[in-house]
Amino acid sequence: MAKKKKVDNNAGLLNTIEGIDKSKLKDVVDFDRFIVVILKDAAIFHTHTGFEVRTKAWATNINGEVVETNLYMWLCNLVEMYKTTKGHEKEEYPGTGVTYADILDAEIIMTEANLTHPIVAFVDMEEAAKFSQERLQYLTEKTKELNDIMNSEVSPETEEELKENFKHGQQAIANEIVVDAIKKEKEV
Repeated sequence: MAKKKKVDNNAGLLNTIEGIDKSKLKDVVDFDRFIVVILKDAAIFHTHTGFEVRTKAWATNINGEVVETNLYMWLCNLVEMYKTTKGHEKEEYPGTGVTYADILDAEIIMTEANLTHPIVAFVDMEEAAKFSQERLQYLTEKTKELNDIMNSEVSPETEEELKENFKHGQQAIANEIVVDAIKKEKEV
């Protein structure tokens, strides 16, 4: 009796994207206008026009902090929403008054608009100039805020604040001594 072979329906999609370690593959979804590939440690947004964005799972915010609201999580959530919506397109998404399909469509539009903006900006010089001008204005405002904070006067600590800080420092040192003593006692 012949055995049936397992067919990889994503093989054709994955062949269009270079550098994928298939052993790390978790999900692949074709959203018609773009593909999302979720790997164990990264995600890939790939358009059929040659634009591609790759992000690591540990992407950080502007302050260098790893947060759950990063591009990797957004793409994972988009894939999960796609799976959740399948078979429930016309049902109301709980507590929203709109269907699963409407929510998924909104997420797809937001994803595509935000991720393809950089490439679109270079196709239209007016859009590129507008986008860069807005970014420069934002950076100028943030630089001014930073300068204002850095140039603001720092009031000296009062005698009461100095005493309180000293007490906290002394307590921290005492706690470290106790912890070290307990560790040494356990070793014996």
